[in-house]
Amino acid sequence: MQLCQRRWIYLEPILVGGALPDQLDRFLKLDTAFKNIMKALEEKPKLQTLADIEGLEQTLDNINEEQ
Repeated sequence: MQLCQRRWIYLEPILVGGALPDQLDRFLKLDTAFKNIMKALEEKPKLQTLADIEGLEQTLDNINEEQ
């Protein structure tokens, strides 16, 4: 997980800053999906929250495959 976080922190300013415009839409889609999951957990920091997120497994699989 830490490796993924380091990559994300490194790539975000590069992609959002316009260095790789052809990859920006892909990055923003994945970034939004991940942030929505984290926001749900921030609002209700319980394990049950994960079970309540519809399509969570597929979303995480997609994020993992696209990185």
